[in-house]
Amino acid sequence: MMLNMWLVAVNGNQIQLNVAKQTAGEVCQWLEHLRCRSGEDIVRLRKTWHTDTPSVQGIWTPFTNLDPHLAVTSLPDEKLSRRAAPESATDYVLKMAQNVKVISDDKAEKIASEETGSMSSN
Repeated sequence: MMLNMWLVAVNGNQIQLNVAKQTAGEVCQWLEHLRCRSGEDIVRLRKTWHTDTPSVQGIWTPFTNLDPHLAVTSLPDEKLSRRAAPESATDYVLKMAQNVKVISDDKAEKIASEETGSMSSN
């Protein structure tokens, strides 16, 4: 016995589904699959470009350049748990200001000693 089910999509395309030897669960799965489809014919998508020298580098993944010892490390690991935070912009500016102050203080001392030296020679 041939038991077929004809389904009509919104766009008018008709799909025939043979349900003769399928269980109720399989029929429900097919109906759900077809319900979620647009009704357009399934076509193979092809790329529109071609290269004579394809890349031999392989596909990049987030794990491509990781250190191999991470694969055998038992977690949690104290060394991996600590993250070295980069120097903040505020700390960088404060350090620059301290360097400028040190340079300014050195120049002021040098100028003061030169003035003292020039006064004593007069």
